[in-house]
Amino acid sequence: MKLIAFLLLSISAWAQSGVPILGTTARGSAGGGSFALVGTPQGAIGAANLTLATTTGMNITGANLLVCAAHYYVTNTASITSTSNATGWTGLTAYGTTSTNGFTRIFYKYSPTTSTSELFTLTLADGDYASLNCTAWSGASGSFLAGTDVGATGVIHPGSVTPATGNLVITSYTNGQGAGTAVTSVTSGANTFTSVAYEHDGNNVDGGIAYRIATGTTALDPSWTVTSGGTTVATSIAVFQ
Repeated sequence: MKLIAFLLLSISAWAQSGVPILGTTARGSAGGGSFALVGTPQGAIGAANLTLATTTGMNITGANLLVCAAHYYVTNTASITSTSNATGWTGLTAYGTTSTNGFTRIFYKYSPTTSTSELFTLTLADGDYASLNCTAWSGASGSFLAGTDVGATGVIHPGSVTPATGNLVITSYTNGQGAGTAVTSVTSGANTFTSVAYEHDGNNVDGGIAYRIATGTTALDPSWTVTSGGTTVATSIAVFQ
C-alpha cells in the first residue's frame, strides 16, 4: 500500500510540473488566436473627381477584425463605413502630400458586426480620386500594437516595425499620379508580403494593400515593386494583435 501511495504521489507531482507523461500532451499557458483571412478581399475605385468609393459585397462571417486601406488626392479628411458598421472605425495616420503623391491611410475596426455581403465605403470630405482596399480577419486578440503606425512619402517602403510572432502586419501603397499598373512584389528582405487587392484605372489614385503574418520578431520594412509605379508614392504599415 505504501508503494502504491508513493507512486500516486509521484505521478501527481510529475503532472503538475508540466513534463508530459507517456501518452499525454503537456499543457502550456493560453495563447492568442491565429490570424486568417475571412472572405475575399475587395477593392473599389471612384470615378474621377468623386468623393466616394464603394466595394462590392464581401462575406465577413466569422471575422473579428476589419482592416481597410484608403487612398485619395487633395485632402486627408477621410472616413470608412460599411453596411453593418457605420461607426467605431479607427483611422491611423494619413501619409502623403497634396501636390503629387496623394494620401494612404489604414483604418481598422475590432469586433465588427458581420454579414454575408458587407459593402465598404470610403467618403472624402473635400477630396477626390478615391480608391479603397478592404480585408476581414479572424483570430484577432483585440488590440492594435501601439507605436507601429509608420509611413513615408516619396519612397516605396514605409519604415520599420517589429511585430511579435503571430501578429498581423498590414502595409498600404498609393500612387498619386495613377501610374502604377500592377503589383510585382512586396518584400522585406527574405520576408514576403501577400498583395491581396490593388486598384488602378489610369486616372484615379492607385492603391494597394498587402499583409504578412509574422513568423518571428524580425523588423519588417516592406518595399512595394509596382509596374510603372514611379516615385510619386506614399506608403504605410501597421501591426495588429
